[in-house]
Formats: sequence, structure tokens, C-alpha cells
Amino acid sequence: MYKVVFFLFVVFTANLQAQEPTQIAVEKSVWGVQTGLLGIWAHNESRLTSSVALRSELGFDGGFWGAGDTFDYALLPVLRIEPRWYRNLNRRVRKGKSIAGNSADFLSLKFALLPDLFSISSEDTIDVVSSAGVTFNAGMRRVYGQHFSFELGLGAGVAANLEEPYLSADPYYFLPDIFLRLGYSF
Repeated sequence: MYKVVFFLFVVFTANLQAQEPTQIAVEKSVWGVQTGLLGIWAHNESRLTSSVALRSELGFDGGFWGAGDTFDYALLPVLRIEPRWYRNLNRRVRKGKSIAGNSADFLSLKFALLPDLFSISSEDTIDVVSSAGVTFNAGMRRVYGQHFSFELGLGAGVAANLEEPYLSADPYYFLPDIFLRLGYSF
């Protein structure tokens, strides 16, 4: 009888040790909406590797201007594709911090397209020029509770106008990228 119990104990404990530890990785897919000072966006982050996610985003970038009694605004459609490397997932887990919803610091290369499709504006006629840009960014993403997110980041890059007559002159310009966003993940 003791031999049978000993044999079952050895098999059971060996089986427990043979199980693989939980893999530290970004989420397989994260869907959400975000808003900031200058816009509103819907996004998806899909896992490419254990620490890289591809973020795709569709929304409206905003702007405002005015002087004296006038205040004008515009919202323009934007499409972004952004591979993000979440660089400190292991360190956050070692320190006992959550990585749920891709809560970590990241480096990214953001590609953006602002087409001249339509605009939502306080003025009847607003001149929108189609443009595309790429920026290198460093940022942080934190998820609070299960659904609320916060992102903060800074970056810089270059953009180009895609329409005539802006192509004949120097169409390239410096593109700063500063963002502070609050969001909800589904």
C-alpha cells in the first residue's frame, strides 16, 4: 500500500513540475476607444510577438484656433498603424505590477494618413490637405480596473503633403507627436 501511495505522490508532483509557467506577453487582442484634448479614436492592438503588438487606429484628429470673440474648430479623419514594442513587461511582472491590457512602457513607429475625405468644422469652407507622416514615439500605457486606460507619450518625425500645389514646393515638414489619452477597453 505504501508503495502505491509513494508512486502516486511521485507521479503527481512530477506532473506539477512539468507544467509550463505562464508566459509573459502582450494581450492577444485589445479593442477600445480613446479621447484626448484634440480628438477621438477607436483602436485595436493585436499581438505579433510576446512583446510586440500592432496597433491600428481610426478616428478624428482635432484642432482649434481663434482670436478675440471667434473660436473655430475642425475634426479630420485619420488612420494610423503603429507597431509597439512593450519593453518592460518582464520587469513589471517581477515587481508585482499588472500587465493586463498591455500596461507597460513602449517604443513605437507610428504611420499616419490624414485624407481629404471630409471634415467636421465650425466653418463652412475649410481647406484640408491630404498628408501622411511617420513618427518615432516613446510612451506608457496603464489600465486601471479592467477597462479604463491612460496613455502618455512623446515623439517626433516627418510628414508630407500629398496634394498639388503643395507637392511642387517642399512638401516635407517636422511632425511633433505629443499625446495624453483616456480610454475604455472592451
